[in-house]
Amino acid sequence: EPNLNLLSNIKIEGKSKNNEILVKSFSILSEEIPQTASIFESRWKLGEQKAVVLLVNFIDDRREPVNDEFVRTRIFNVTRFGSLNNFTIDNSYAKAYVTGEVYPVNTAQTGWYESAYPKIDNCGGNGSEEPYIVYRRFMQSVINSADADIDYSEYKNLILVFPGATGCTASAGSLINMLTDEGVINFTVSDIPGTNLLDLGVVNHEFGHQLGLKHSNGWECGTKSIGIYGNECKSLNYLNLYDTMGLGKSHFSLFYKLILGWLKEEDIIILNKTQKGIYRIGPINTQNEYPKGILIKSDPFNYSIEYRRQSSYENLTIQNYGSAIIDGAIINLYYSLSSGLGENHLIDTTPHSSNIVENYIDFKDAILRKEETFFDEQNNIKITTL
Repeated sequence: EPNLNLLSNIKIEGKSKNNEILVKSFSILSEEIPQTASIFESRWKLGEQKAVVLLVNFIDDRREPVNDEFVRTRIFNVTRFGSLNNFTIDNSYAKAYVTGEVYPVNTAQTGWYESAYPKIDNCGGNGSEEPYIVYRRFMQSVINSADADIDYSEYKNLILVFPGATGCTASAGSLINMLTDEGVINFTVSDIPGTNLLDLGVVNHEFGHQLGLKHSNGWECGTKSIGIYGNECKSLNYLNLYDTMGLGKSHFSLFYKLILGWLKEEDIIILNKTQKGIYRIGPINTQNEYPKGILIKSDPFNYSIEYRRQSSYENLTIQNYGSAIIDGAIINLYYSLSSGLGENHLIDTTPHSSNIVENYIDFKDAILRKEETFFDEQNNIKITTL
């Protein structure tokens, strides 16, 4: 089986049969760096991203802690710091924005929608039935409760806000097909179990899943910074402190911005692992005249190098995890598509600097500070911050 990475430029000859390709010949093309934009173009999320928000309670929890305007402001308001729309505009350099409506549109008169089921069914039930069947039944009741008010054909993104803890965590990303008055529609769904989460950046994270992103994790290799997955290293879920798709509240990392089309190949420097040089980049979280980062094509994964400057959203990460986010270069890796690890991973350039390992505390100083060097011995890649 060929050893390909994310940016491999290949040629296949064969015949198509039953949605499969019967390969006659396969070849990896020249070592020239391919155009990254063409790889991700089908996944770009540019311009208007429409979402419908439903306020839903349960037969065993009929609370209505906030009104529709409270939620509308925290999702769609352009200028409110931390709203989903404000975050998306800032994160995408105004290449994407979020529009839509909150239903019911006047809760003071109508109240919230009510599911026909208890809140445990939002989590897949109590184990007496297949969880997916329970959840689909619950979801259909939610769709039905609002169907008379909404033309669902206008939306692909559905955000459900519940009054409080349901027994399960916030979640999003899955496509689920639901029957509506407009026919069967495939939605991406975010479940937000508590109105308090609307002010904590949770919606921004979950909507990232709705846009097609996975988590941004930490790369744990013991006392080393880099090694081979499964042998020396493992992925630690969420432990990228500098990315909203991890534990951070900041901009998405370079790989994810490429996937969404918010950065394109002309916005960054693309190298293969044999190229040498001194390169200058600008902060990825602000508008500036410099490249937003560096992408290094390697094997079995690709590296990105970026840095952040203090700004409104980066300040949230500073408040939670300290100022390291603006103290040097941030190095991430993204495994090849063939590996099945389609997640961004933060490299800890100071592994086990804390006695508390495999924890966010050990990743608080993951950045590569001035005059420090990261070395991937297997690929003979050295990265030094000047």
